Amino acid sequence: GQPYRTSDVRTTQARMATLGVFSSIQVTLADPFVPGPRKAVIIDVVEHASQYVEVRPGFSTGEGIRGVLEYGHRNLFGYAWSVIFHVQASYLPDFLILDPQVAANYRPLSTADRIATRDTVTLGWPEMGLGPTIRSQLDGVYVRDLERDFTLAKEAIVGTMTWRPVRQLQVSGGPDFETNNVFLFQGGTIKSYLDTATNQGNSQLARLLRVPDGQSNVVAEKVTVTWDRRDAPFNAHSGTYMAAGFEQANSYPVPTGGVDPTAQFQSHILRLTQTVAGYIPITNKISLAAELRVGEIVNISQCASLQTAYTSGKPDAAPAYCTYPDRQFYMGGFDSMRGWLQDAFIPQEYRDQIDTGNITCTSQSNCQVPLRGGNFMLNPRLELRFPLKSPLDAAVFSDFGNLWNDPSYIIEHGLSFRADIGAGIRVQTPVGPLVFDYGFNVARKSYEDLGAFHFAIGLF
Repeated sequence: GQPYRTSDVRTTQARMATLGVFSSIQVTLADPFVPGPRKAVIIDVVEHASQYVEVRPGFSTGEGIRGVLEYGHRNLFGYAWSVIFHVQASYLPDFLILDPQVAANYRPLSTADRIATRDTVTLGWPEMGLGPTIRSQLDGVYVRDLERDFTLAKEAIVGTMTWRPVRQLQVSGGPDFETNNVFLFQGGTIKSYLDTATNQGNSQLARLLRVPDGQSNVVAEKVTVTWDRRDAPFNAHSGTYMAAGFEQANSYPVPTGGVDPTAQFQSHILRLTQTVAGYIPITNKISLAAELRVGEIVNISQCASLQTAYTSGKPDAAPAYCTYPDRQFYMGGFDSMRGWLQDAFIPQEYRDQIDTGNITCTSQSNCQVPLRGGNFMLNPRLELRFPLKSPLDAAVFSDFGNLWNDPSYIIEHGLSFRADIGAGIRVQTPVGPLVFDYGFNVARKSYEDLGAFHFAIGLF
């Protein structure tokens, strides 16, 4: 009984597409050229095959040789419920490891231990009785992750509910239950490294390095809001992008045989992330991209060791910050500071201690810094993109930013930024641009590298 509008046609197609069942959706009028007070609307759909198997090989300088095997069923019981089994594995050969410290960390590992993997089982429900704009999914996750300074084994159950009232706006969130196990490459455990630092008289390092170590259970809940008005997600030339994330995470150490109870810490944090990006078309083919990323971790309660938590119930005199390693912020790499290798950026507090001689550092990789994560991050970036000859594009860029373990350090010592400049080539492909960038470290320290090379697929 309402007017036939093009906007209603687009909304109908978009909402039906969220079911993930149809490859084609057409909305038309029956007898469109015959006048009449009431018209019938016909919707023609073409279904995907209900089941599929995908094999996706890949390669990158960060992950090395990688591959994905995925099986999915899009339409269980005819209700558009889905189930996806996803197995992903990667192996980084020695010749791709440009950081000597990472090479030394990985060298004792067996071939099997060098394989990073992420395996998931996902159940999806596009219709929950809450309307066509709300969908939910449940993930079972197993992860074995090799980072620069540590390995992480994770088993998790993650629930997510997503609300997408319009194409540009999405709000998602849900609970997260994890069992994590962290192994620190240098020193084996946080406790042993802290003991070494204390015995060497470096109480400042011992104060900074307080992270949950070994096995822990994590309970978290998070909400993410995104507003995406870019013309293309992998290579935007115009539009804006904004995202804000909120996560409350609680880590509870699991006592195991032979573990010193003072070696593990509880963690109760708020993790906040904000990203704002804008893309200004200067001509039809030249554009300026700008992005600002901010990350903060707020400690809800004083860091408490396992011993005091299970005996007195009171937190010890440890420092305020006690953040699980995979929740910390890391810089260096294609997605942050391109003048540094992946995750090689050293937080400001550690750099100041290197300058005063409290921490030994003979090169970018050979520093007595066991964990290069921080609790506060600022990272503005600029990039001018222009075409060369199809399918090649080019860009010149500059990244700014810094990382702090404790945000109060800024109040005491002032706000400072590091910077890099560089250029890169982009090869346009159907799956997104292949990106080759080299960034030069501006005003580098004596122990830092001249710059770093990066390869990736897609742009910010």
